[in-house]
Amino acid sequence: MDLESYTMIESFFIVLWIMMPAYLANTIAVLTGGKYPIDQGRIHSDGNRILGDGKTWSGLVGGTLGGVFIGFLQVNLGEGLIEALSGSQDVDFWGENSIIVFFLLSFGALFGDMTASFIKRRSQL
Repeated sequence: MDLESYTMIESFFIVLWIMMPAYLANTIAVLTGGKYPIDQGRIHSDGNRILGDGKTWSGLVGGTLGGVFIGFLQVNLGEGLIEALSGSQDVDFWGENSIIVFFLLSFGALFGDMTASFIKRRSQL
């Protein structure tokens, strides 16, 4: 698939479609978050919590699984949309290893969020 053949707005929606498992993983993590913080209440050497109460194991697992589920919905329910946009029956964004792609998008988004939280806590923002 060649993105040069698409208008700017079509390309925007294609990228949004591809990134949807990552975007929704963060939302699902908030909805499934619980009471078991990943840092287990530990304090960093700077005197602040490592990650805080907002980063929980249930949120990490729920967000990752939710993102993978969203990806499977996209593959199974959204093929017609992509084919209509591309004008081709041969479009396959995900490839044969779609579960790995969905896992990496979802977990990567949540891991990036945890990394940003860690950095913000070190910077005291």
